[in-house]
Amino acid sequence: ATTTTTTTTTTVDPPPPSDSTTTIVLTETGFDAITSSGTCPPADITSIVIDGAAYTAGPGSITLYECSLINASYDLMNIRLVNFPEGLWFELSYKNDSIDLVIKSLANYKEYWVHVRTTYTTDEYPEQEHTDHFPDFNWDTVPTWTRFRKNANIIPDNNKKAWNYNSGPWKDEEIESIAKNNFLSWYGLNTPEHVIETWERIKSKDPRHKTMYYWNAESFWGTSGIGIEQSYFSVGTVGTGGRKLYNHSNPDMRAWWLAHGLEMSQQASSDGVFTDNTISRECDNQACNLETTDKSIMIRSLAEGAPDDVLDIGNYLRQMIDGGNRFRMAYADGTYFENTHRSPGNQNDLEGILVSMQLAREASWKKKVVMWTGSRRNCGCGFNNPAFKFCRYVGDKDCTPQYCEGFVQTDGVEPTALLEKDFEIALAEFLMIVEKWSYGNFNISPDASCEPWRWDWSHMDLFNKPLGQPLGPPLKSGHTFSRHFEHLSVKLSLKKTDYEESAHGVGGDVTFLPSL
Repeated sequence: ATTTTTTTTTTVDPPPPSDSTTTIVLTETGFDAITSSGTCPPADITSIVIDGAAYTAGPGSITLYECSLINASYDLMNIRLVNFPEGLWFELSYKNDSIDLVIKSLANYKEYWVHVRTTYTTDEYPEQEHTDHFPDFNWDTVPTWTRFRKNANIIPDNNKKAWNYNSGPWKDEEIESIAKNNFLSWYGLNTPEHVIETWERIKSKDPRHKTMYYWNAESFWGTSGIGIEQSYFSVGTVGTGGRKLYNHSNPDMRAWWLAHGLEMSQQASSDGVFTDNTISRECDNQACNLETTDKSIMIRSLAEGAPDDVLDIGNYLRQMIDGGNRFRMAYADGTYFENTHRSPGNQNDLEGILVSMQLAREASWKKKVVMWTGSRRNCGCGFNNPAFKFCRYVGDKDCTPQYCEGFVQTDGVEPTALLEKDFEIALAEFLMIVEKWSYGNFNISPDASCEPWRWDWSHMDLFNKPLGQPLGPPLKSGHTFSRHFEHLSVKLSLKKTDYEESAHGVGGDVTFLPSL
């Protein structure tokens, strides 16, 4: 295990003293609590700044207030953490007669659901050594990445109400939006020649944009002209969307898969490879060692075989998997996140997103690239087809999920209010985890074969507002988070909603304000 990093990302000058602001300056080991026979925090204190510049004691609990009455409803938005070391998670705990700042390591998952606390080790994985090949990054506005696909070989339907009216070759304005509104992307459908040509077009718009080859480790996604053989597939089983599953016990299949991934990662217009479907579900519930399956060894071989100057990122960290899949961070440049709200079994409904947030912050602490998927639903172009009906019950077949109602069959009209509501919650979650080399993706589908607003949200107002560097880490109390940036402050209160409202039934109340 490595030692805890003690550098800070940003040094912030505390605000000047005022009658309405309390500044709590921690020593190396903590703080002598503020005591009072009245209410804490006092009603006339409109903001509290906790300065951790001198603090070096690591995880622990620090009493900030000892008072006769505790105001547990004090607005978390009014509390700001500044100048703390990296690698820590901060929670405010209200007790009958005190308010404590609880600090834990980002590598400590012992307070969560039994499956998490018993399979996640407390060992830290090593910090990333080389970052010269990482994407550009700045704090000017929300840093984003994107994914995209379309039916490039289908003649488009001129009817704007049709599910495929925007299919066909990529338009110049679409390529420009991909390149200039995002720091990185992946693409891998159609022939290798088509993929390379698309990358070259993206690079011609912005050579700084990082491109990656999408390469699925579990199932065949229809890429043509790559020498695949029928013996590479499993018999009698299918994967996502009915796609053929690879037979990982076949050494010829593994050798072919590895060789093609390496070849595409080394193209002049390629900046790396993105590996999807990296989980081996046969190892769920500790049934086998995930690190030593044929599939895992194949994935690791691709990561380690790729040149040092290209990106190796994958669909790696996942909170509901044994150990969170954290072992892959020892050799990967970064990780993608999806299904961040999913809480399986008897895990608390809101815990899935909490563990996902901690996994993302841990990865950022270790200088990994984080590709966060903020999408709260998947409502592709095909659901515009009039033949589709909305599902009537869980498990209903050949139907459109109820959470897509209002987002499909809209006669081509953008449901702006619904998109903005989705985006506000998704962005608030992302702002609680974002650090350098973290990027968010927000849409309701990567499918560009129909309306542009379905996959490209770069026109939305919140994307273009100034953000600025974080003034400190997020602060949690219960299921509420707050965080402050140079130009924006945000508070998110997570809550359980109906599943039809998307994101596995996890919603929230969001507040955005100009920074304190």
